Amino acid sequence: MTYRHEGHNPTITSTDNSGKLEDWLTDQMAKSEFFHQKLHEYGLLEVAYAIETIKGETLEWDLELLGISSKAWNKVIHRGFKPIRVFAHPYTLVTIPRSAGYYRDLAMVSRESMNNAQLSTERFEAGRNSPPLDEQKAWDIARHLNGLISRLIETDEQIDPREFDLWRGMTAGLRAQKAWQNKK
Repeated sequence: MTYRHEGHNPTITSTDNSGKLEDWLTDQMAKSEFFHQKLHEYGLLEVAYAIETIKGETLEWDLELLGISSKAWNKVIHRGFKPIRVFAHPYTLVTIPRSAGYYRDLAMVSRESMNNAQLSTERFEAGRNSPPLDEQKAWDIARHLNGLISRLIETDEQIDPREFDLWRGMTAGLRAQKAWQNKK
């Protein structure tokens, strides 16, 4: 297969047979549809919208107890971001199903990593909150994820609000890729 760029319209030409190209296109379409299905299956949009409805300004934000660095907090606040969109709070983890996955994705860590830290979030991410997430575990998860998120924010000279969506998307994409490979 060769790639040729003609003007602004790149084209693909096949030096093999057209059957391989058709198979590749069919596979790519199936993969794209699978990833789109996972976006909804994971509830990524619903959780993000639910988190945005929380009035974070009414919550107690004890940075030290929550594992949030002052430097990261100040960067977020001074850029006008709602802290609830960036930092995990135990209230959110307990009251919004699947929110543990939102913040885990934002911290760009895998479920396996959370398991290794003895802070499994898998059943809460799947919406199986029975029994519900207890308050102590919510604090432990929030503190762990906030420490990771803080470090990511601290290493960035300037934070763009779209980065947070991209961080979550990168992690969700890796999870979808793993599910795709397992399916194949």
